[in-house]
Amino acid sequence: MDNQEIAADLEQIAEEIMELCRQAYDMLPPGDAKNRARSYWYGHIMSAIGSDDYPSGSATSMMDTVRELQEGGYEESTETSIDPVVEGENDADLEYMKSLLAKWR
Repeated sequence: MDNQEIAADLEQIAEEIMELCRQAYDMLPPGDAKNRARSYWYGHIMSAIGSDDYPSGSATSMMDTVRELQEGGYEESTETSIDPVVEGENDADLEYMKSLLAKWR
């Protein structure tokens, strides 16, 4: 997969996650539980994804990563991370994420 294809898939997944998060939040009855949800899990998820309603407080949102890939700024690192990625593992993870999202539709 090239960076443009990865970016397109990530963008689609991000949109689906945001839609599911909105659905879950909208199901909550008005009150303290909904207020806490908005302040905590709803806000954190939307911020991490990069929702326009919740500017990212983190160093990099999912949509920042999408834009980086689209602009060609992403380069494979030769550094070893704490959790090294095994060749081909990303494809399996992407398919797993898609299968989880499909269950929620």
